[in-house]
Amino acid sequence: MSSSHKEKITCPTCGHQQPFEVWDSLNASKNPELKEKLIHGDLTTMVCEACQSAVFVKFDMIYHDLNKKMMILLRYPDENGNVPEFDPESLGLVKAMGDDYILRSVYNFPNFLEKIRIIDDGFDDVTLEILKYMFRVSNHLEPDEMLLYEGTNNGQEGEKQIVLIRPMGSEYMAYHYPVNQLHVLDDTRLLINLNDFKENDVWLKVDQETIAEQLTMNTD
Repeated sequence: MSSSHKEKITCPTCGHQQPFEVWDSLNASKNPELKEKLIHGDLTTMVCEACQSAVFVKFDMIYHDLNKKMMILLRYPDENGNVPEFDPESLGLVKAMGDDYILRSVYNFPNFLEKIRIIDDGFDDVTLEILKYMFRVSNHLEPDEMLLYEGTNNGQEGEKQIVLIRPMGSEYMAYHYPVNQLHVLDDTRLLINLNDFKENDVWLKVDQETIAEQLTMNTD
C-alpha cells in the first residue's frame, strides 16, 4: 500500500509554514490515481496559503509497480552530496523480490519520472542510456547537461520514434531515433553487466555516469 505523513513546509517566497502530505511510498498498481498526480506534479507541489506561490517539495520516495515488477527509489543527496542509506530493516524484503524485479535508484525528480516513463513504455533503461550516451558524444554535449527520455511519437513516414529532450531554460532541444533501429545497440548492450552494479547497492544506479564508466572500461 501507499503511505504518507504530514510535514510542515516553509514557503521560500514569504516564509509561511503549512502542513504538507509527504509520500514515503507509492504503489502504482493499487493507487493509479496517485501515480497520475505524481506524474503531473501534484504530489510534489505545495501552493502557499499566504502568497499563493507554487513550491516544489523535495522528499525521498519508493515507487512500486507490482504489475511491471519494478521499484524505483528516489533519494536526494544532502548538502554535502552524500546519498542517505536505505532503511536496512527493509533491505531483506527488497532482496526477496527476485532477480526478475527491476530495482533502480535515482537522485533527482526528472530522472525519477524518466525511469517510470521508460519502464511504462516497455523499453530497457540500459539500452536507452546507451542511446543517450551516443547522442551526447555525437552532439558534443557536456556531461552535466541533462538529456531525458520523453516518450515516443510517429515520424513523417509513420515510423515510431524515441524522443529525447535536452532542457534549455524554458525551452528544449528534441532528438529522435527510430525504435526499429534499437537493435543496432544490441552488441553494445552486451558490454553492460548489471551484476557489476549490484556489488555496490541492491538499488541499481543506471544513469549516464555509470553507463559511460562501463562503456569506457569495456571498450579500452
